[in-house]
Amino acid sequence: MQCDASIFIEGAISAVYCDPYEELLWIGTDTGMVQGMISSITQKHCSYASFDDQVRGLLPLDPGIISHSHDRIKLHHRRGVVMADTGTLDIFSEESPLTEIIPTFSDPLRIIMGGGSALQTMDLSQDLFALDQALLLGNCTSLAMGRFLAC
Repeated sequence: MQCDASIFIEGAISAVYCDPYEELLWIGTDTGMVQGMISSITQKHCSYASFDDQVRGLLPLDPGIISHSHDRIKLHHRRGVVMADTGTLDIFSEESPLTEIIPTFSDPLRIIMGGGSALQTMDLSQDLFALDQALLLGNCTSLAMGRFLAC
């Protein structure tokens, strides 16, 4: 879906992230919308549907904006065009949801995602997301602190 600058925020805000590459503030909602705001004047830049359910997190990277729900990840261009979509990730569910995504130190296009009972890395430099082997940990409560993921 293309970006629509005329859509108002629908639903409650569920995720917020400042874009380190452009002067934008990214907002995710519980209705699955992602919206970019020009941070210096709080004017709407872009708005698009990412999921049918809640956007649980956002991560702006150089190639685009990663958004995630409880079991799915999408990479969008900053104007809303889908660049990649994982589909449903079997290791995450509503009962054991994906809660955190952070880039790695060595390669910002390799991310670590975690939540529920698993940690997994993913390479975004491929045309399609390339998933690495998942590390199943039992009960895992994740907390992202800067560039660290504590589990």
